[in-house]
Amino acid sequence: MGIDAFEHWVYSSQELEHVLSANDYLELLSLNYKKSGARYELFNLLKRLVGSGEFEKWKLVGLLERAKVQDLNLPGILEEFYYLYCDGYDFLNTLGMAFGLYVCVLPQPYRVENWRQLETTELVQLVQSLPMLIIIYEADIVLRWLHDGIIVLTGEQDEINRYGYIDHRTTVERERMTQYKF
Repeated sequence: MGIDAFEHWVYSSQELEHVLSANDYLELLSLNYKKSGARYELFNLLKRLVGSGEFEKWKLVGLLERAKVQDLNLPGILEEFYYLYCDGYDFLNTLGMAFGLYVCVLPQPYRVENWRQLETTELVQLVQSLPMLIIIYEADIVLRWLHDGIIVLTGEQDEINRYGYIDHRTTVERERMTQYKF
């Protein structure tokens, strides 16, 4: 959701007033959504209101849902899974290493290394070549872990900036790393 749509939602939502404290609700209403830096200010406000872990979960769920749509944004989303995997979210191993790394370091016959260097027609071909049923399946597994509390994001980072999470997966689920070839 863009900041303009979010502002409209804040002003039109009847439930926000009941869910938030009076001060928090007033802070959302009084935020100047048009000024420079409003997105950053809103980000910090929402992070404080919702909590870091829940905010991180909300962002990751959004990415996972968007990964289930076969459009030109898909390579960037898969690339983000790779970076999140590298930054500590080990449970994204299949989405990050099988698909994210693939778009970050394209194999032959691509003449460029990274999906960002592709011409539009080549980008369309790349997106169409991705195994959407498998990507959707893998995204749904992670979504289930997040929704069921099997993976709980803490919103914290350690001293080397790796994201923290609480892992309630079984040993089999933890060791699961499916190798996909495409």
